Amino acid sequence: MIVLPLNLKIIGQSIHFSYSRFVKPKSIDEDSRRKEFILTVILLGSIVTLACLDTLVLYASITKGSEYTGVSFLMFSSILAGFVIMYILARIGYVRVISFVLIGAYALTNSYAVYRWGINLPSSLLSYAVIIVISSILINTRFGFAITGLLMALTVTTGYLQEYGLYHPNLSWRIEDPEAIDGIKYSVLFLLLMLISWLSNREIEKSLQRARKSEQELKVERDMLEVKVEERTHQLKIAQMEKMNQLYQFAEFGKLSTGLFHDLLNPLTSVCLNISKLKTVSDSNLPLVRQHLEMALQASKRMEGFASKVRKQISRSSQEEIFDMIAEAQDTIELQRFNATRKGISIMHEHLTKSIVIYGSPVKFRQIVSNLISNSIDSYSIDTNSHQTNNIGKRIITLTLQEDSQYVRMSVVDNGSGITSSIIHKIFEPFFTTKPVDQGTGFGLPMIKDIIENDFSGTIEVLSEVNQGTTFQINFPKHAHLRQTKIQSTHSTPPH
Repeated sequence: MIVLPLNLKIIGQSIHFSYSRFVKPKSIDEDSRRKEFILTVILLGSIVTLACLDTLVLYASITKGSEYTGVSFLMFSSILAGFVIMYILARIGYVRVISFVLIGAYALTNSYAVYRWGINLPSSLLSYAVIIVISSILINTRFGFAITGLLMALTVTTGYLQEYGLYHPNLSWRIEDPEAIDGIKYSVLFLLLMLISWLSNREIEKSLQRARKSEQELKVERDMLEVKVEERTHQLKIAQMEKMNQLYQFAEFGKLSTGLFHDLLNPLTSVCLNISKLKTVSDSNLPLVRQHLEMALQASKRMEGFASKVRKQISRSSQEEIFDMIAEAQDTIELQRFNATRKGISIMHEHLTKSIVIYGSPVKFRQIVSNLISNSIDSYSIDTNSHQTNNIGKRIITLTLQEDSQYVRMSVVDNGSGITSSIIHKIFEPFFTTKPVDQGTGFGLPMIKDIIENDFSGTIEVLSEVNQGTTFQINFPKHAHLRQTKIQSTHSTPPH
Protein backbone atom coordinates (compact mmCIF):
# COMPACT_ATOMS: atom_id res chain seq x y z
CA MET A 1 0.00 0.00 0.00
CA ILE A 2 1.41 3.38 -1.02
CA VAL A 3 1.29 6.08 1.72
CA LEU A 4 1.31 9.62 0.37
CA PRO A 5 3.01 12.41 2.33
CA LEU A 6 0.59 14.53 4.32
CA ASN A 7 1.19 17.70 2.30
CA LEU A 8 0.50 15.91 -1.04
CA LYS A 9 -2.69 14.47 0.38
CA ILE A 10 -3.82 17.93 1.48
CA ILE A 11 -2.97 19.35 -1.95
CA GLY A 12 -4.94 16.58 -3.64
CA GLN A 13 -7.95 17.19 -1.42
CA SER A 14 -7.73 20.92 -2.10
CA ILE A 15 -7.63 20.38 -5.85
CA HIS A 16 -10.60 18.02 -5.66
CA PHE A 17 -12.53 20.51 -3.52
CA SER A 18 -11.71 23.38 -5.86
CA TYR A 19 -12.75 21.39 -8.92
CA SER A 20 -16.03 20.29 -7.34
CA ARG A 21 -16.73 23.81 -6.10
CA PHE A 22 -15.70 25.97 -9.04
CA VAL A 23 -15.45 23.82 -12.19
CA LYS A 24 -17.47 20.57 -12.00
CA PRO A 25 -20.64 20.83 -14.15
CA LYS A 26 -24.03 20.66 -12.45
CA SER A 27 -26.20 19.83 -15.47
CA ILE A 28 -27.83 16.39 -15.74
CA ASP A 29 -27.81 15.95 -19.52
CA GLU A 30 -24.46 14.74 -20.90
CA ASP A 31 -24.31 17.26 -23.75
CA SER A 32 -25.31 20.11 -21.41
CA ARG A 33 -22.61 19.02 -18.94
CA ARG A 34 -20.01 19.11 -21.72
CA LYS A 35 -20.99 22.66 -22.78
CA GLU A 36 -21.20 23.84 -19.16
CA PHE A 37 -17.72 22.52 -18.44
CA ILE A 38 -16.22 24.25 -21.51
CA LEU A 39 -18.04 27.52 -20.67
CA THR A 40 -16.80 27.41 -17.07
CA VAL A 41 -13.21 26.84 -18.12
CA ILE A 42 -13.40 29.64 -20.74
CA LEU A 43 -14.86 32.05 -18.20
CA LEU A 44 -12.25 31.17 -15.58
CA GLY A 45 -9.50 31.41 -18.20
CA SER A 46 -10.88 34.76 -19.36
CA ILE A 47 -11.07 36.04 -15.80
CA VAL A 48 -7.47 35.05 -15.12
CA THR A 49 -6.35 36.50 -18.48
CA LEU A 50 -8.25 39.76 -17.97
CA ALA A 51 -6.87 40.04 -14.45
CA CYS A 52 -3.34 39.70 -15.83
CA LEU A 53 -4.04 42.16 -18.66
CA ASP A 54 -5.69 44.56 -16.23
CA THR A 55 -2.54 44.46 -14.14
CA LEU A 56 -0.44 45.16 -17.23
CA VAL A 57 -2.74 48.02 -18.25
CA LEU A 58 -2.44 49.49 -14.79
CA TYR A 59 1.34 49.22 -14.98
CA ALA A 60 1.45 50.77 -18.48
CA SER A 61 -0.89 53.61 -17.57
CA ILE A 62 1.24 54.43 -14.49
CA THR A 63 4.60 54.25 -16.24
CA LYS A 64 3.58 56.07 -19.44
CA GLY A 65 1.19 58.53 -17.98
CA SER A 66 -0.36 60.74 -20.66
CA GLU A 67 1.48 58.92 -23.43
CA TYR A 68 -0.61 55.76 -22.85
CA THR A 69 -3.24 55.45 -25.57
CA GLY A 70 -4.62 51.96 -24.86
CA VAL A 71 -7.73 50.84 -23.08
CA SER A 72 -8.11 52.52 -19.70
CA PHE A 73 -7.68 50.65 -16.46
CA LEU A 74 -11.25 51.45 -15.45
CA MET A 75 -12.70 49.97 -18.65
CA PHE A 76 -10.60 46.81 -18.30
CA SER A 77 -11.70 46.46 -14.67
CA SER A 78 -15.34 46.82 -15.76
CA ILE A 79 -14.87 44.07 -18.34
CA LEU A 80 -13.24 41.88 -15.71
CA ALA A 81 -16.18 42.45 -13.34
CA GLY A 82 -18.59 41.57 -16.13
CA PHE A 83 -16.85 38.22 -16.68
CA VAL A 84 -16.97 37.47 -12.95
CA ILE A 85 -20.74 38.12 -12.96
CA MET A 86 -21.17 35.85 -16.00
CA TYR A 87 -19.24 33.09 -14.23
CA ILE A 88 -21.48 33.35 -11.16
CA LEU A 89 -24.65 33.25 -13.28
CA ALA A 90 -23.34 30.26 -15.24
CA ARG A 91 -22.69 28.34 -12.00
CA ILE A 92 -26.28 28.85 -10.83
CA GLY A 93 -27.79 27.43 -14.04
CA TYR A 94 -27.87 30.11 -16.75
CA VAL A 95 -25.44 28.26 -18.98
CA ARG A 96 -27.04 28.82 -22.38
CA VAL A 97 -27.87 32.48 -21.70
CA ILE A 98 -24.35 33.22 -20.51
CA SER A 99 -22.96 31.44 -23.58
CA PHE A 100 -24.74 33.96 -25.83
CA VAL A 101 -23.75 36.84 -23.55
CA LEU A 102 -20.10 35.75 -23.58
CA ILE A 103 -20.01 35.52 -27.36
CA GLY A 104 -21.78 38.88 -27.65
CA ALA A 105 -19.38 40.49 -25.18
CA TYR A 106 -16.34 39.23 -27.06
CA ALA A 107 -17.83 40.33 -30.38
CA LEU A 108 -18.75 43.83 -29.18
CA THR A 109 -15.42 44.35 -27.40
CA ASN A 110 -13.40 43.36 -30.44
CA SER A 111 -15.65 45.28 -32.82
CA TYR A 112 -15.06 48.38 -30.71
CA ALA A 113 -11.30 47.71 -30.81
CA VAL A 114 -11.42 47.33 -34.60
CA TYR A 115 -13.46 50.54 -34.93
CA ARG A 116 -11.09 52.51 -32.69
CA TRP A 117 -7.70 51.22 -33.83
CA GLY A 118 -8.41 50.01 -37.35
CA ILE A 119 -8.96 46.79 -39.22
CA ASN A 120 -5.28 45.83 -39.10
CA LEU A 121 -5.10 45.44 -35.32
CA PRO A 122 -3.64 41.88 -34.89
CA SER A 123 -5.08 41.21 -31.44
CA SER A 124 -8.63 42.00 -32.63
CA LEU A 125 -8.34 39.67 -35.60
CA LEU A 126 -7.09 36.87 -33.33
CA SER A 127 -9.97 37.60 -30.98
CA TYR A 128 -12.42 37.19 -33.87
CA ALA A 129 -10.97 33.71 -34.43
CA VAL A 130 -11.53 32.92 -30.75
CA ILE A 131 -15.15 34.10 -31.00
CA ILE A 132 -15.84 31.85 -33.99
CA VAL A 133 -14.39 28.80 -32.23
CA ILE A 134 -16.32 29.50 -29.01
CA SER A 135 -19.59 29.98 -30.94
CA SER A 136 -19.27 26.61 -32.65
CA ILE A 137 -18.41 24.77 -29.42
CA LEU A 138 -20.81 26.38 -26.93
CA ILE A 139 -23.86 26.70 -29.18
CA ASN A 140 -23.61 24.68 -32.41
CA THR A 141 -21.99 24.68 -35.83
CA ARG A 142 -24.87 26.53 -37.48
CA PHE A 143 -24.54 29.39 -35.00
CA GLY A 144 -20.78 29.36 -35.60
CA PHE A 145 -21.39 29.89 -39.33
CA ALA A 146 -23.81 32.74 -38.53
CA ILE A 147 -21.25 34.47 -36.29
CA THR A 148 -18.58 33.97 -38.94
CA GLY A 149 -20.78 35.64 -41.56
CA LEU A 150 -21.54 38.53 -39.23
CA LEU A 151 -17.88 39.11 -38.35
CA MET A 152 -16.91 38.92 -42.02
CA ALA A 153 -19.50 41.56 -42.83
CA LEU A 154 -18.23 43.81 -40.01
CA THR A 155 -14.61 43.35 -41.08
CA VAL A 156 -15.30 44.06 -44.76
CA THR A 157 -17.45 47.09 -43.93
CA THR A 158 -14.88 48.52 -41.51
CA GLY A 159 -12.08 47.99 -44.03
CA TYR A 160 -14.10 49.70 -46.78
CA LEU A 161 -14.91 52.70 -44.56
CA GLN A 162 -11.30 52.96 -43.43
CA GLU A 163 -9.91 52.74 -46.97
CA TYR A 164 -12.14 55.48 -48.40
CA GLY A 165 -11.67 57.78 -45.41
CA LEU A 166 -15.27 57.66 -44.23
CA TYR A 167 -13.97 57.38 -40.69
CA HIS A 168 -10.51 57.78 -39.17
CA PRO A 169 -9.34 55.20 -36.58
CA ASN A 170 -6.44 55.83 -34.21
CA LEU A 171 -3.44 54.35 -36.02
CA SER A 172 -0.77 55.68 -33.73
CA TRP A 173 0.02 52.16 -32.57
CA ARG A 174 1.61 51.49 -35.97
CA ILE A 175 4.52 53.86 -35.39
CA GLU A 176 5.14 52.78 -31.82
CA ASP A 177 8.02 50.48 -31.09
CA PRO A 178 7.08 46.91 -30.25
CA GLU A 179 6.90 46.22 -26.54
CA ALA A 180 7.00 43.10 -24.43
CA ILE A 181 3.35 43.60 -23.53
CA ASP A 182 2.39 43.06 -27.18
CA GLY A 183 4.00 39.67 -27.20
CA ILE A 184 2.25 38.82 -23.94
CA LYS A 185 -1.15 39.80 -25.37
CA TYR A 186 -0.64 37.66 -28.46
CA SER A 187 0.65 34.78 -26.37
CA VAL A 188 -2.44 34.99 -24.16
CA LEU A 189 -4.67 34.85 -27.23
CA PHE A 190 -2.70 31.89 -28.58
CA LEU A 191 -3.03 30.20 -25.22
CA LEU A 192 -6.79 30.87 -25.18
CA LEU A 193 -7.16 29.37 -28.64
CA MET A 194 -5.19 26.32 -27.59
CA LEU A 195 -7.22 26.00 -24.40
CA ILE A 196 -10.48 26.08 -26.31
CA SER A 197 -9.20 23.55 -28.85
CA TRP A 198 -7.99 21.28 -26.06
CA LEU A 199 -11.32 21.46 -24.28
CA SER A 200 -13.17 20.69 -27.48
CA ASN A 201 -10.92 17.74 -28.36
CA ARG A 202 -11.05 16.47 -24.78
CA GLU A 203 -14.83 16.45 -24.70
CA ILE A 204 -15.02 14.91 -28.18
CA GLU A 205 -12.66 12.12 -27.11
CA LYS A 206 -14.72 11.54 -23.97
CA SER A 207 -17.87 11.41 -26.08
CA LEU A 208 -16.23 8.95 -28.45
CA GLN A 209 -15.11 6.79 -25.53
CA ARG A 210 -18.64 6.83 -24.13
CA ALA A 211 -20.01 6.02 -27.58
CA ARG A 212 -17.57 3.12 -27.99
CA LYS A 213 -18.39 1.86 -24.51
CA SER A 214 -22.10 2.18 -25.17
CA GLU A 215 -21.66 0.45 -28.52
CA GLN A 216 -19.78 -2.39 -26.86
CA GLU A 217 -22.38 -2.69 -24.12
CA LEU A 218 -25.11 -2.56 -26.73
CA LYS A 219 -23.37 -5.28 -28.72
CA VAL A 220 -23.07 -7.46 -25.61
CA GLU A 221 -26.71 -6.79 -24.77
CA ARG A 222 -27.72 -7.55 -28.36
CA ASP A 223 -25.78 -10.81 -28.29
CA MET A 224 -27.38 -11.73 -24.97
CA LEU A 225 -30.78 -10.80 -26.38
CA GLU A 226 -30.15 -12.95 -29.44
CA VAL A 227 -29.18 -15.84 -27.17
CA LYS A 228 -32.28 -15.29 -25.04
CA VAL A 229 -34.50 -15.05 -28.10
CA GLU A 230 -32.91 -18.20 -29.52
CA GLU A 231 -33.36 -20.01 -26.22
CA ARG A 232 -36.95 -18.81 -25.90
CA THR A 233 -37.67 -19.76 -29.50
CA HIS A 234 -36.19 -23.19 -28.85
CA GLN A 235 -38.32 -23.55 -25.72
CA LEU A 236 -41.44 -22.48 -27.60
CA LYS A 237 -40.60 -24.91 -30.40
CA ILE A 238 -40.20 -27.74 -27.89
CA ALA A 239 -43.50 -26.80 -26.22
CA GLN A 240 -45.17 -26.59 -29.63
CA MET A 241 -43.83 -29.97 -30.66
CA GLU A 242 -44.98 -31.50 -27.35
CA LYS A 243 -48.45 -30.08 -27.89
CA MET A 244 -48.49 -31.27 -31.48
CA ASN A 245 -47.34 -34.66 -30.29
CA GLN A 246 -50.22 -34.93 -27.85
CA LEU A 247 -52.76 -33.79 -30.44
CA TYR A 248 -51.33 -36.20 -32.97
CA GLN A 249 -51.57 -39.10 -30.51
CA PHE A 250 -55.26 -38.37 -29.97
CA ALA A 251 -55.80 -38.06 -33.72
CA GLU A 252 -54.02 -41.39 -34.33
CA PHE A 253 -56.02 -43.07 -31.59
CA GLY A 254 -59.19 -41.85 -33.29
CA LYS A 255 -58.02 -43.32 -36.59
CA LEU A 256 -57.12 -46.63 -34.91
CA SER A 257 -60.29 -46.87 -32.85
CA THR A 258 -62.32 -48.70 -35.51
CA GLY A 259 -59.68 -51.35 -35.96
CA LEU A 260 -59.10 -51.64 -32.21
CA PHE A 261 -62.78 -52.20 -31.51
CA HIS A 262 -62.84 -54.84 -34.23
CA ASP A 263 -59.74 -56.57 -32.87
CA LEU A 264 -61.09 -56.47 -29.33
CA LEU A 265 -64.61 -57.52 -30.33
CA ASN A 266 -63.54 -60.86 -31.80
CA PRO A 267 -61.75 -62.20 -28.68
CA LEU A 268 -64.49 -60.71 -26.48
CA THR A 269 -67.11 -62.61 -28.49
CA SER A 270 -65.00 -65.75 -28.14
CA VAL A 271 -64.85 -65.26 -24.36
CA CYS A 272 -68.61 -64.83 -24.16
CA LEU A 273 -69.33 -67.88 -26.36
CA ASN A 274 -66.99 -70.15 -24.45
CA ILE A 275 -68.32 -69.02 -21.10
CA SER A 276 -71.90 -69.54 -22.39
CA LYS A 277 -70.99 -73.05 -23.51
CA LEU A 278 -69.81 -73.85 -20.00
CA LYS A 279 -73.40 -73.56 -18.82
CA THR A 280 -74.48 -76.45 -21.09
CA VAL A 281 -71.60 -78.75 -20.21
CA SER A 282 -72.33 -81.41 -17.59
CA ASP A 283 -70.23 -81.64 -14.49
CA SER A 284 -68.84 -85.00 -15.62
CA ASN A 285 -67.41 -83.62 -18.87
CA LEU A 286 -64.31 -81.99 -17.33
CA PRO A 287 -62.05 -82.06 -20.47
CA LEU A 288 -64.61 -80.02 -22.42
CA VAL A 289 -64.85 -77.53 -19.56
CA ARG A 290 -61.09 -77.16 -19.58
CA GLN A 291 -61.11 -76.67 -23.35
CA HIS A 292 -63.67 -73.85 -23.18
CA LEU A 293 -61.81 -72.24 -20.28
CA GLU A 294 -58.52 -72.42 -22.18
CA MET A 295 -60.09 -70.81 -25.26
CA ALA A 296 -61.64 -68.08 -23.09
CA LEU A 297 -58.25 -67.53 -21.38
CA GLN A 298 -56.46 -67.23 -24.73
CA ALA A 299 -59.04 -64.73 -25.95
CA SER A 300 -58.63 -62.75 -22.73
CA LYS A 301 -54.84 -62.70 -23.25
CA ARG A 302 -55.35 -61.43 -26.78
CA MET A 303 -57.55 -58.65 -25.41
CA GLU A 304 -54.92 -57.90 -22.79
CA GLY A 305 -52.26 -57.80 -25.49
CA PHE A 306 -54.25 -55.37 -27.62
CA ALA A 307 -54.96 -53.19 -24.58
CA SER A 308 -51.24 -53.16 -23.73
CA LYS A 309 -50.33 -52.16 -27.28
CA VAL A 310 -52.92 -49.40 -27.28
CA ARG A 311 -51.69 -48.17 -23.89
CA LYS A 312 -48.14 -47.99 -25.26
CA GLN A 313 -49.28 -46.25 -28.43
CA ILE A 314 -51.06 -43.41 -26.63
CA SER A 315 -48.57 -43.18 -23.76
CA ARG A 316 -47.17 -39.71 -23.07
CA SER A 317 -44.02 -41.04 -21.47
CA SER A 318 -40.80 -40.22 -23.30
CA GLN A 319 -38.47 -42.07 -20.93
CA GLU A 320 -35.38 -43.38 -22.68
CA GLU A 321 -34.33 -46.98 -22.25
CA ILE A 322 -32.92 -49.97 -24.10
CA PHE A 323 -35.67 -51.39 -26.31
CA ASP A 324 -36.10 -53.85 -29.15
CA MET A 325 -36.94 -52.00 -32.35
CA ILE A 326 -38.23 -55.21 -33.99
CA ALA A 327 -40.75 -55.90 -31.23
CA GLU A 328 -41.97 -52.30 -31.11
CA ALA A 329 -42.34 -52.16 -34.89
CA GLN A 330 -44.34 -55.41 -34.98
CA ASP A 331 -46.69 -54.23 -32.21
CA THR A 332 -47.29 -50.99 -34.08
CA ILE A 333 -47.98 -52.86 -37.33
CA GLU A 334 -50.58 -55.03 -35.56
CA LEU A 335 -52.49 -51.91 -34.49
CA GLN A 336 -52.53 -50.65 -38.08
CA ARG A 337 -53.36 -53.98 -39.71
CA PHE A 338 -57.17 -53.74 -39.56
CA ASN A 339 -57.26 -50.30 -41.24
CA ALA A 340 -54.91 -51.61 -43.91
CA THR A 341 -56.83 -54.85 -44.44
CA ARG A 342 -60.22 -53.22 -44.94
CA LYS A 343 -58.63 -51.10 -47.72
CA GLY A 344 -57.09 -54.17 -49.34
CA ILE A 345 -53.55 -53.28 -48.27
CA SER A 346 -50.97 -55.78 -47.06
CA ILE A 347 -48.32 -54.72 -44.56
CA MET A 348 -45.13 -56.66 -45.04
CA HIS A 349 -42.13 -56.60 -42.72
CA GLU A 350 -38.78 -57.80 -43.95
CA HIS A 351 -35.62 -58.66 -42.01
CA LEU A 352 -37.55 -58.55 -38.73
CA THR A 353 -36.43 -61.99 -37.59
CA LYS A 354 -33.97 -60.96 -34.88
CA SER A 355 -33.67 -58.34 -32.17
CA ILE A 356 -32.22 -54.91 -32.90
CA VAL A 357 -31.65 -53.02 -29.69
CA ILE A 358 -31.09 -49.31 -29.39
CA TYR A 359 -31.20 -46.72 -26.65
CA GLY A 360 -34.00 -44.15 -26.84
CA SER A 361 -37.70 -43.60 -26.25
CA PRO A 362 -39.76 -46.62 -27.40
CA VAL A 363 -42.91 -44.46 -27.33
CA LYS A 364 -41.43 -42.00 -29.81
CA PHE A 365 -40.10 -44.82 -32.00
CA ARG A 366 -43.63 -46.26 -32.18
CA GLN A 367 -44.89 -42.83 -33.21
CA ILE A 368 -42.42 -42.81 -36.09
CA VAL A 369 -43.51 -46.25 -37.33
CA SER A 370 -47.22 -45.55 -36.83
CA ASN A 371 -47.10 -42.24 -38.69
CA LEU A 372 -45.19 -43.60 -41.68
CA ILE A 373 -47.46 -46.66 -42.03
CA SER A 374 -50.57 -44.49 -41.58
CA ASN A 375 -49.37 -42.13 -44.32
CA SER A 376 -48.69 -45.07 -46.62
CA ILE A 377 -52.21 -46.41 -46.00
CA ASP A 378 -53.67 -42.98 -46.78
CA SER A 379 -51.63 -42.78 -50.01
CA TYR A 380 -53.82 -45.51 -51.51
CA SER A 381 -56.94 -43.41 -50.87
CA ILE A 382 -55.74 -40.48 -53.01
CA ASP A 383 -57.02 -40.70 -56.59
CA THR A 384 -54.62 -39.63 -59.33
CA ASN A 385 -54.74 -40.14 -63.07
CA SER A 386 -54.31 -43.84 -63.96
CA HIS A 387 -53.62 -44.66 -60.30
CA GLN A 388 -56.12 -47.48 -60.19
CA THR A 389 -54.71 -49.13 -63.30
CA ASN A 390 -51.11 -48.83 -62.17
CA ASN A 391 -51.58 -50.29 -58.69
CA ILE A 392 -54.33 -52.94 -58.95
CA GLY A 393 -53.21 -56.00 -57.04
CA LYS A 394 -50.12 -54.25 -55.66
CA ARG A 395 -51.43 -52.55 -52.50
CA ILE A 396 -48.43 -53.33 -50.34
CA ILE A 397 -46.59 -51.50 -47.58
CA THR A 398 -43.16 -52.90 -46.72
CA LEU A 399 -41.30 -52.04 -43.52
CA THR A 400 -37.64 -53.05 -43.35
CA LEU A 401 -35.21 -52.83 -40.44
CA GLN A 402 -31.51 -53.58 -40.90
CA GLU A 403 -28.40 -52.74 -38.93
CA ASP A 404 -24.69 -52.44 -39.55
CA SER A 405 -21.78 -51.31 -37.43
CA GLN A 406 -22.85 -47.65 -37.52
CA TYR A 407 -26.56 -47.38 -38.24
CA VAL A 408 -29.94 -48.99 -37.87
CA ARG A 409 -31.66 -48.34 -41.19
CA MET A 410 -35.44 -48.39 -41.43
CA SER A 411 -37.44 -47.97 -44.62
CA VAL A 412 -41.18 -47.78 -45.25
CA VAL A 413 -42.09 -48.34 -48.88
CA ASP A 414 -45.47 -48.18 -50.59
CA ASN A 415 -46.62 -48.10 -54.21
CA GLY A 416 -49.42 -45.62 -53.61
CA SER A 417 -50.21 -42.31 -55.25
CA GLY A 418 -46.79 -40.76 -54.60
CA ILE A 419 -45.85 -37.12 -54.08
CA THR A 420 -45.33 -34.58 -56.85
CA SER A 421 -41.91 -32.95 -57.16
CA SER A 422 -43.45 -29.48 -56.72
CA ILE A 423 -44.52 -30.14 -53.13
CA ILE A 424 -42.19 -32.87 -51.88
CA HIS A 425 -39.91 -30.26 -50.26
CA LYS A 426 -42.88 -28.99 -48.20
CA ILE A 427 -44.04 -32.23 -46.58
CA PHE A 428 -41.98 -31.66 -43.42
CA GLU A 429 -43.36 -28.14 -42.92
CA PRO A 430 -45.84 -27.80 -40.04
CA PHE A 431 -49.53 -27.83 -41.04
CA PHE A 432 -48.80 -28.63 -44.68
CA THR A 433 -50.93 -31.51 -45.94
CA THR A 434 -52.31 -32.81 -49.22
CA LYS A 435 -55.16 -34.62 -47.47
CA PRO A 436 -58.69 -33.25 -47.07
CA VAL A 437 -59.28 -30.99 -44.07
CA ASP A 438 -61.19 -33.66 -42.14
CA GLN A 439 -58.47 -36.28 -42.70
CA GLY A 440 -55.09 -34.56 -42.34
CA THR A 441 -53.63 -32.33 -39.64
CA GLY A 442 -50.32 -31.48 -41.31
CA PHE A 443 -48.09 -32.04 -38.28
CA GLY A 444 -47.46 -35.80 -38.40
CA LEU A 445 -44.37 -35.70 -40.62
CA PRO A 446 -42.90 -32.52 -39.02
CA MET A 447 -43.33 -34.18 -35.63
CA ILE A 448 -41.55 -37.41 -36.55
CA LYS A 449 -38.78 -35.46 -38.32
CA ASP A 450 -38.22 -33.55 -35.08
CA ILE A 451 -38.21 -36.83 -33.10
CA ILE A 452 -35.75 -38.50 -35.49
CA GLU A 453 -33.32 -35.57 -35.53
CA ASN A 454 -33.53 -34.41 -31.91
CA ASP A 455 -34.33 -37.58 -29.95
CA PHE A 456 -32.45 -40.15 -32.02
CA SER A 457 -29.84 -37.88 -33.74
CA GLY A 458 -30.89 -39.49 -36.99
CA THR A 459 -31.90 -38.43 -40.49
CA ILE A 460 -34.95 -38.96 -42.67
CA GLU A 461 -35.12 -38.85 -46.46
CA VAL A 462 -37.99 -39.27 -48.87
CA LEU A 463 -38.08 -40.46 -52.48
CA SER A 464 -41.31 -40.45 -54.42
CA GLU A 465 -42.77 -40.65 -57.90
CA VAL A 466 -46.37 -39.96 -58.82
CA ASN A 467 -48.41 -43.18 -59.25
CA GLN A 468 -45.34 -45.26 -58.45
CA GLY A 469 -45.07 -44.90 -54.68
CA THR A 470 -43.01 -43.39 -51.90
CA THR A 471 -40.02 -44.51 -49.87
CA PHE A 472 -39.08 -43.08 -46.49
CA GLN A 473 -35.52 -43.91 -45.39
CA ILE A 474 -34.52 -43.33 -41.76
CA ASN A 475 -31.02 -43.75 -40.34
CA PHE A 476 -30.60 -44.18 -36.58
CA PRO A 477 -26.92 -43.76 -35.60
CA LYS A 478 -25.50 -46.35 -33.20
CA HIS A 479 -22.21 -44.62 -32.45
CA ALA A 480 -23.57 -41.95 -30.05
CA HIS A 481 -21.44 -42.23 -26.91
CA LEU A 482 -24.27 -42.29 -24.39
CA ARG A 483 -26.42 -44.74 -26.29
CA GLN A 484 -23.56 -47.05 -27.13
CA THR A 485 -22.36 -47.02 -23.52
CA LYS A 486 -25.80 -47.89 -22.20
CA ILE A 487 -26.31 -50.61 -24.80
CA GLN A 488 -22.94 -52.21 -24.03
CA SER A 489 -23.51 -52.02 -20.26
CA THR A 490 -26.86 -53.81 -20.60
CA HIS A 491 -25.96 -56.08 -23.52
CA SER A 492 -26.32 -59.19 -21.38
CA THR A 493 -29.74 -58.08 -20.10
CA PRO A 494 -32.78 -59.08 -22.21
CA PRO A 495 -34.36 -56.02 -23.82
CA HIS A 496 -37.50 -54.65 -22.25
